[in-house]
Amino acid sequence: MPKPYQPKTNTANFSASGLLLYILPAPLVLKLLISIITFNIPKVALTAGALFFFYSAAHLTRKTLLRRAENLKRARPKKIKDNRNWAALYLVIGLLFLMVLLKSRLPIILLMSLCAIVGYYFTYGFSEKFIEEAPDYGDMPKATRQAIEGAYADLRAIEGLTHQLDATVDAAIIEKVETVLDKSHEIMQLLVKSPSDAGRARRFLNVYINRIKEILTQYLALAKYGKETEFRERLIAVLSEAKEAFTSKQSQLLNDDKLTLDVQLEVLDEQIKSEK
Repeated sequence: MPKPYQPKTNTANFSASGLLLYILPAPLVLKLLISIITFNIPKVALTAGALFFFYSAAHLTRKTLLRRAENLKRARPKKIKDNRNWAALYLVIGLLFLMVLLKSRLPIILLMSLCAIVGYYFTYGFSEKFIEEAPDYGDMPKATRQAIEGAYADLRAIEGLTHQLDATVDAAIIEKVETVLDKSHEIMQLLVKSPSDAGRARRFLNVYINRIKEILTQYLALAKYGKETEFRERLIAVLSEAKEAFTSKQSQLLNDDKLTLDVQLEVLDEQIKSEK
């Protein structure tokens, strides 16, 4: 048995630097209070505007960093929205409000804006498009690699089918499928690292993942005719069993043992086919 999946790196403090953007504008809060007390409307407007854009930049930056840190812990990284370009823009706009408040001259405003942009990207990096990392197969035997690549293709297909489900009516199914996908990707990483286990896990690679994909496809076909209702609870039960098998029965799974999941998949598959 390969070792359980472990995160690539410790990311507990990954986004701590994002707090810096919350701390730096703090003195402006006092400035805002003084402007309110003295009823200086122009200064209130400029200070409030600067604070709004500074803290918007801080929020977007920290949110992005937290999501990136969370993705590093996942065997199945999710596509996330990288807001660092927007945060840099908000930071510059906030700085413009501040420079006007301080009655700075144009060359100073331009210089400070340039410094803010350079400093931001130097500290937090540039926005990045999500790129799914390809597994490192190394010198894995061709047949094993083909089986794993086929399973990955089925997992991508399942994810695509999930997007076609009704987010309200099928919320429970979507939740179960998401969990099954997460656990499946963890197991797939174990198999990539230990090809000998991939050779023994034929039912996981060739039966379970593919059968779940087929059943979801059939379920969506029934949904077009309003016939899916009576199968919804059974599908949820099957996905729950898959989650249980993929989570707590990995030793049996990777030894190619037959599980209760086999029977449930077979029964539901036959029931759905009889309705088509």
